[in-house]
Amino acid sequence: MSRIDLESLSDDELREVAERAPRLLAEREKQRRHAVLEEVKAKLAGAGLSLRDLSRSHARKGRAESPAAPIVNPDDPSQTWTPGRGRRPKWATGKKR
Repeated sequence: MSRIDLESLSDDELREVAERAPRLLAEREKQRRHAVLEEVKAKLAGAGLSLRDLSRSHARKGRAESPAAPIVNPDDPSQTWTPGRGRRPKWATGKKR
């Protein structure tokens, strides 16, 4: 790899290097990602799968269960507690839903 002596560059040349470097790095990153994606697609195709198959299987596993029905205080209906959400209040001890 050749080294550039930045100290010897003129201000205009240094600005040009500073301007071009981020664009070049971004383009190289884009090319690397594209190559990896193509490699993954080829491996999936060899197994009879697609990227869509992966996204579908992941979506099914990630769903959370809905919380249990809340327990209502019979003495004060404005007070409720949902099992699994915090400590059980004293009024909810022994109560059924």
